[in-house]
This record gives sequence, C-alpha cells and structure tokens, in this order.
Amino acid sequence: MTVIGVPLEIKQNERRVGMTPDGVKRLTSMGVNVVVSSGAGVYAGFSDDEYVSAGATIECMICNVYEQSDIIVKVKEPQPDEVDLITSKHTLFCYLHLAPNKRLTQALLNKRCKAIAYETIVVDGKTPLLAPMSDVAGRVAVQRGATFMSKLLSGVTGVPRAHVMVVGAGIVGRAATETAIGMGARVTVVDRSVAVLSAFERSGVMCDTLHTGTITGDMLRDVDMLVGAVHVPGHKATCVATIEAISHMKPGSVVADVSIDQGGCFEGSEPTTHDNPTYTLGSAPGVLYYCVPNLPAAVPHTSTRALCNATLPFVEELVAPGRVFEVKYEQSVNVCNGTICNDAVREAFYR
Repeated sequence: MTVIGVPLEIKQNERRVGMTPDGVKRLTSMGVNVVVSSGAGVYAGFSDDEYVSAGATIECMICNVYEQSDIIVKVKEPQPDEVDLITSKHTLFCYLHLAPNKRLTQALLNKRCKAIAYETIVVDGKTPLLAPMSDVAGRVAVQRGATFMSKLLSGVTGVPRAHVMVVGAGIVGRAATETAIGMGARVTVVDRSVAVLSAFERSGVMCDTLHTGTITGDMLRDVDMLVGAVHVPGHKATCVATIEAISHMKPGSVVADVSIDQGGCFEGSEPTTHDNPTYTLGSAPGVLYYCVPNLPAAVPHTSTRALCNATLPFVEELVAPGRVFEVKYEQSVNVCNGTICNDAVREAFYR
C-alpha cells in the first residue's frame, strides 16, 4: 500500500505545509496511508489533532516520516539535512527549482530518487501548480516591498503617487499590478511579448504597458519599485536589468525580484530571507534589493490552502496504479534513477 509522507518544512522561515487535513482525508478515503510530521501544519493553522481526525498518523521525528513513506509531498526543495534522508525508493513531489541549483540537482542524482517538480507540470501550456503561489507572491512582493520604501505608494495630497514598474505580464505580474494599483500606485507593466501585453490589456487592468527588449536606466529614473516577474517553466530566469540601469533609480526605491527562485531576473539579485529580507549594493546606492525566494510563506494559511487545492488532484493521479502520471506529465519528472529527465534542467546543469 502506498504511503505518503508530509514532513515539517525546515527551510528557513518556511511556514507552509504540503497537505491540509482535508487533503489527507481525501487520500485516506482512497486507501492511501498518510504520515505527517508533528507540528507540520501549526503555522498554517492546522493542528496535529485535525490531521489525526482526517486519518493521518503523526510522527514526531522527520526521519521516521521519510523512512515510512514512498512519496514525499512537501512545499519547498529538500534542505541538506533532508537530502540525507532520501533514498532510491522515494518519489519527491514539491517545488524544486533545480535549474539554478546544480548542487541540489547533483545530490538528487546521487540519491537515484524520482523528483517531480510542481513548477514543471504543464497542462495546456499553463503551469497549474505554480499559478496559485505566483498569485500570492506577486501580491506579497508589492505589499511587503512597499514597507521598505521611503514613500507611500498612494501618495497624499500634494505628494504624487509612487511609480511601480512590473517586468513580466504573467500571473505574478498581474497580481503585483493589481495590488499596486489597489494601493494607489501608478503602474507600468513591461513585457517582451506584444501578444502577452495585448492579452494583459484586454483583461481590463488599468495601467500603462510597454513592449521592450531591454530595461534601461532612463526607464528607471522615476521608478520607485521595480518588480521582477519573469518566468519560463523550468528554465533559469533571464536577466532583464543590469546593475548599471538599476543604479539610476532614486535612493529609497526598492527592487523586488520575485524570479529569485529561478535565479533572479535582475543583476545583483541574491536570495534573502524573511528575517533579513533586504540588502544594498555599492554599485546601486540607496536602492534596496528584496529577494525572498519563498514569499508565500509570509501568509502560510492562505498559501497552504491555495497550494493544496491545486496539488491534490495531481497527488491523487500520482498514487494511481501504473506510470500514467509520468507519461501524462513527462517533463514534470526532473530527475529519476540518476538521470536528468527534464530538458530545461538538463540544459542548465550541463551549461
């Protein structure tokens, strides 16, 4: 009988959990055993008792969750201590973002496990397991980023609104734009695709749009917040603005790189944490970089429920007999049995 493990997330500041009690109940009703780490859902608002009532077994030690499980369902990529617990029997199902992370890719290859990434499941050209967290991340980036600015997004009487530039008109970009507009900012959305911008404009979001291949210093002179929302499934993010261009932003402005999970889309972007979310660079004086990879962890209840609503149908397919899942979502398998299976990850690893 298949056993699914839901471990406590140990990545710094990660407060989401890979499955809700409602999800556990659905799986146990299918005859699947579910083992959950004690306290795994507490920050997201779910108690151990709720998981037990849904049919799960609670384990105090994370190592016991891994030892008992065939499939590990979690949120973020395994940390070094977790990699030590993975064996060739495991199927890992979570966000992996392997393209910019050769070290983790090699570690999973060495373990000869199967690792399936949420962000590389593509259905009809869309990424349904990335979408809900992209929506949350775009909103959080603007909300939290605004707290580091030297001005109000909305302005006040006699003081103009702040100018937010969003690079990328996908789900993250749309969420960031809607949030910035809702907070009173003036917003410009930039994308290299005319078709994407046209679709964005037809959606009725009231902002300026701009088709461009390069973000220049002149474009950034009056920008108070620059939001990076660039994404190509599985691939390392493309750099769309240099430090030289960013250096033209005014002191007190903020660069929020939501693409940092995939390596970042602005020169100078490096991962930060919720505890230490910002930094400055001498080459761009006065500009704060805000590059937290797991932004949705800032709102763990909302994020966990949204994520699990999206992932549960795929978990149900994953536990079905045979290899139907792997055939149906071929590129979702990033590594398996010591081999890189995803084209984008392979390209990044051997580059």
